[in-house]
Amino acid sequence: MELCFIENVITENTGGGTMVDFIILKDGRVIGVNEDYVVLYKSMEDFYEYNDSDTIKPHIALNEY
Repeated sequence: MELCFIENVITENTGGGTMVDFIILKDGRVIGVNEDYVVLYKSMEDFYEYNDSDTIKPHIALNEY
């Protein structure tokens, strides 16, 4: 089945036992999902280079509901 917007879905252990599912979109953007957040990144490189002092990424806090 071909999807319109999703290129790939992967799961990674990002350290400290934190697992993140990544939805890679066909335009290169990436949605990261863990037990607490859904976050939009410009790319996988953007995810790996991000640190807490950077601008806050568009996100949804799942633990607030």
